[in-house]
Amino acid sequence: MKDKDLALRICLLFCLLSFQSLADDELSYSGFGRVILGSVISEKDQLLGYKNALQLQNNSLLGLQLNYQATDALSFTSQFVADSQPAKSTLAWLYLNYQLSDTWQFKLGKLNTPFFHYSDVLDVGFAYSWVLPPDEVYASFFFQYFQGAQAEYTWLADEFDLQISAFAGKVDEDIQVGQSIYHAESDFFSGLILNASHDNLTIRLSHTRGDYLVAETELTPLIDAFSQAAMLSPVYADIAKQLSVNGDVNFSQLSVSYDLLQFFWQFEWTKIKHNIDILTQANAYYLMAGYHYDKYTFHLTFSERTSEYQSEMKQAPLTSGNPQLDFIAQQYNVLSNQRPVSNARSLTLGVRYDVNYQVALKADIRLTQGQPNIGLPTMENTFDGSATLLLGGIEWVF
Repeated sequence: MKDKDLALRICLLFCLLSFQSLADDELSYSGFGRVILGSVISEKDQLLGYKNALQLQNNSLLGLQLNYQATDALSFTSQFVADSQPAKSTLAWLYLNYQLSDTWQFKLGKLNTPFFHYSDVLDVGFAYSWVLPPDEVYASFFFQYFQGAQAEYTWLADEFDLQISAFAGKVDEDIQVGQSIYHAESDFFSGLILNASHDNLTIRLSHTRGDYLVAETELTPLIDAFSQAAMLSPVYADIAKQLSVNGDVNFSQLSVSYDLLQFFWQFEWTKIKHNIDILTQANAYYLMAGYHYDKYTFHLTFSERTSEYQSEMKQAPLTSGNPQLDFIAQQYNVLSNQRPVSNARSLTLGVRYDVNYQVALKADIRLTQGQPNIGLPTMENTFDGSATLLLGGIEWVF
C-alpha cells in the first residue's frame, strides 16, 4: 500500500506541475470510459461475477491519461483508472518514455504487462468488438501491471512492418481470482514480443517467464501447520511446498488477425506452464469472425480452455499420533483430491454500433459450458456446468 500511495502522490504532483504548461501545449490528455450491464439467464449460476439479476457494479470504469512532452525526445505518461469496484481502482501507468530515434524507444516506470494481443487496451473497451474479451484466454488472475523497463525497436519496410519489444521488471500487485483478491509478487520476470504486419495480416508472438508468489491464500493455515510439523517427518515439508503458490511461470502467446474492408478474422492462443503443484496449467484459444456493415459490427467467437496439473499431490499420513495434526492431514487429503479441473468453452454472439468516432454501443450473448472458474481447491463452485450471460454496454473515448 505504501508503494501505491507514493506512486499516487507522484502522479498528482506531476499533474499539478504539468497543468501549468497547458498554454504551451506541452500537456495533453485523453480518457475512456465504459458502463456495463449484465445478467445470467439461469437462476442459480454465477458467471464472471454476474448473477440472475441486472448488475452495473462489474467492469464499469473511467480512465484518464495524461502525457507531458518535456522535450522532443522525452515524455512522461500517467494513467488512473477508477473502477466500479473500488478495490480495483488504481494508478495504472506512470512511466518515462525516451524516443531515441525513429526506430528505438525506451520506457521506464509502471507499465502495462503485455501478455495478450489486447493487453495495452484491456480497459479501453472501445478498442475491440466484444463487451468483454473471452475469459477462457483473458482470465483475471493475470497481473495487469509491472514496474520495470521496456525497449522497442520498429522497422518500417515497403512490404511489411516489424516491431520487437523486450521488457523486464518486478510485480507487486493485487489480482482477482473469481471473487477473491490476492496479492501477487514477482521479484523478476522478463519477456519478448514480436509484432509483424503485411497488408491486412498482423501476427503477434510473445513469451514471458519469471517467478511468481502469492504469499497469503485460504491455504496459509494449512501451510503453516505442515511447516511446523516438518520436524516430525520430511513429508510434511513437501506437502507445505505443494500447497504454496510459489514457483516459476512461463507464458506463451500467439495471435493472428486478418482484416478486410467488411470481413475480419482473429485467432489468439495462450499457454501457461509452471512448477506450482496447487495451480492448474492451461492451454486456451479463441477464434473470432466478424462483419462490418455501415456503423454496425457483427461478430461470433468460439473460445476454449483446457487445463491439467503437472503432478499428483502427495497424500498426508494419518498416523502421526497427534490427533490435531491427523485431522489437518485428513482435511488436506480431501482438498488434494478436489483440485478443480478448469476446462471451459464459450460461444459469444455480439453486435456493436458506432454512434460516432468516440462512442459505441455493444451487446453480447455468451453461452458457457464446463468450469470457467480457475482457483484454489478452497474456492466455492457456484457454476453447475452451463450458463448463458447477457451483456450490454456503452463505451466512449475522449
